[in-house]
Amino acid sequence: MDAIISELKAEAKKRKAVTEGTLPAYPARLRQAGRDYVRQQNAAGVVQAEIARELGVPPTTVWRWAQASPPKRASTKKPRPSVFKTVSIVPERMACGSAAKLSVVTPHGYRVEGLDVASAAALLRELG
Repeated sequence: MDAIISELKAEAKKRKAVTEGTLPAYPARLRQAGRDYVRQQNAAGVVQAEIARELGVPPTTVWRWAQASPPKRASTKKPRPSVFKTVSIVPERMACGSAAKLSVVTPHGYRVEGLDVASAAALLRELG
């Protein structure tokens, strides 16, 4: 672990010398080592500002590494079933000779049912 932390410090030092442009992210291997180190030091009670000074990286980098989720482990749990249910949309059957009735639902959840086309259009005009 010490070797990779030394490598991380060297990379941070090189980055400080760059004064223009946006730097690419640290390599994945170094980012993971940084995350692990930050978690280990936080658990030992070391504050993030001190960790940033020690590694030679900006405090925001240490904060991001601390916020990153831990590496995923292989799960032994069964996957949870989806909460969504399959639905079918079918046309409503109307009695012979009856006119189509419409429903209007407002953004606030009010529902007006049984309107004919003209009434629904008038209501929608009034609601804007």
